[in-house]
Amino acid sequence: MVQLLNGARSADGSEATAPDDFDVRFRPLLVDGFRLARAVLRDTSEAEDVLQEAALNAWRTYPRFRGDDRMMRAWFLTIVSNRCRSRLRSSWWRRGKAMGGDAMVDRLEARRHEASIELRADLESAVAQLTWDQRAALYLYYELDLPQHEVARVLGVRLGTVKSRLNRGVKVLRTALEEDTRHGTA
Repeated sequence: MVQLLNGARSADGSEATAPDDFDVRFRPLLVDGFRLARAVLRDTSEAEDVLQEAALNAWRTYPRFRGDDRMMRAWFLTIVSNRCRSRLRSSWWRRGKAMGGDAMVDRLEARRHEASIELRADLESAVAQLTWDQRAALYLYYELDLPQHEVARVLGVRLGTVKSRLNRGVKVLRTALEEDTRHGTA
């Protein structure tokens, strides 16, 4: 990815190169960035596109970045989150997802045995009931194990908002999964 970025152009059209330490500091962030985009967008191909856009943005603005590696992680995940938000707001995304999207393909890829298929379907159904901001908060907090104050920084909201999103998101998931269990699907 970083080699691809070296061929990019700067804003004035001249060929630009990444600072020497960008590759070393940036490479470990790609996995977390992809996972965040995939969790929010629920589409692997879209997550890859968003990650490329975010990486290019980070590469172009890196010379102005001042901070340590931990701050860089929050900075990059904020860029990814903002790109996801832009993608979800685009009219193309809404039209494409209204036509069916890739949910069935995702379910088929996860099949290893019958129990995992049912569990995944129930979980996907429950996650589909979350808003994108609840999905992002839950993913950053539970999957990436970020502290709540860092989740707030990444999402650009107050700490209380993160706590509310986490609380409401967990309630939505719990309710949806309990309903599936009562109806005999789990």
